[in-house]
Amino acid sequence: MRWLLPLLAGVVLFVPLAGSAETAGPLLRVLDGDTYEILIEGFPTRVRLANADTPETGPRAKCAAELALGNRATDFVRAQVSEHAVAVFPTGKLDKYRRVLATLTIDGEDLGGLLVKNGLARWYGGERRPGWCGER
Repeated sequence: MRWLLPLLAGVVLFVPLAGSAETAGPLLRVLDGDTYEILIEGFPTRVRLANADTPETGPRAKCAAELALGNRATDFVRAQVSEHAVAVFPTGKLDKYRRVLATLTIDGEDLGGLLVKNGLARWYGGERRPGWCGER
């Protein structure tokens, strides 16, 4: 039981204060276009892009078009983070899956904006998201 308190204390450290910048060091994995695993304060942490939504990949995709666009978004992010400097700006909030919500910049440019500009995502602010397969 004594091991539980340090473990819970470590969980609190996963969410840096809102507005503070943490340079990803390193970005461990791109899970999909809007979800990443990043070292924050030395701990592998799942991070969800706070300002953009990309299509699902794998079995969560609801149609072939969503899967294809989701894979393109994932590949785009992987290429960006492998070639450019990444900075992570946590909002201080967690999503319903307990991922850290954050904005990311690639060489100073907002990653959510890059995804939207390239037709790989939609702006997102926490509202109910429409599907990617034509459903409402």
